[in-house]
Amino acid sequence: MDKIPEPTIERLFCYYRCLEKEKNSLGQSHICSNLLGEKVGIKPALLRRDLSFLGHMGQKGKGYNRFLLKKALAQFIGLDQGWEIALIGAGNLGKALIKYDKFKEMGLFIKNIFENDLNKIGREIGGYIVQNVKDLKETIENKEIKIVIVATDDKDIKDVTSQLKQTNIRAVWNLSSENLDLGDDIIIIKEDLCCSLGSILCKINK
Repeated sequence: MDKIPEPTIERLFCYYRCLEKEKNSLGQSHICSNLLGEKVGIKPALLRRDLSFLGHMGQKGKGYNRFLLKKALAQFIGLDQGWEIALIGAGNLGKALIKYDKFKEMGLFIKNIFENDLNKIGREIGGYIVQNVKDLKETIENKEIKIVIVATDDKDIKDVTSQLKQTNIRAVWNLSSENLDLGDDIIIIKEDLCCSLGSILCKINK
């Protein structure tokens, strides 16, 4: 199979989320590409091309079986299994992520929270005790955690990077403003909230 473009992967998740949202629709076992495309704001032709990566899913004159399509999308994306996540940073952003229930609906569970702030270490957040960031490497190894969210202050990045390099994690969602160098084997998705907001300001200022 050809490598799937990043925009296609993002759209596949949009299709899944739409089907999940309407999973209790009565009397509608199938959905056509026109309707699904309309609901997610994607042109039907592009939608059909995206779904072709899943194999032959549609039926001429009927469209896509909602249940089978949703199941195929979940398996393809990896939402059919639970993923434990380590969160680095128990500040305002970290607390907001802990309270975000949509993660659990996706099978994503923040299980360990780490901090460098002595005033936060040992406190309970979302039912979990905040751990010292010095225990990051050992905890990840013991629990075989594969996904890490970095939402810590920039001054802690050097130590965090050093520890993560010594683990077998597979992906990092980087919410800090710093770039992480963890080698080519680890997937890093960087989300700079200030940069995104700055982009909005630039566009409306034109």
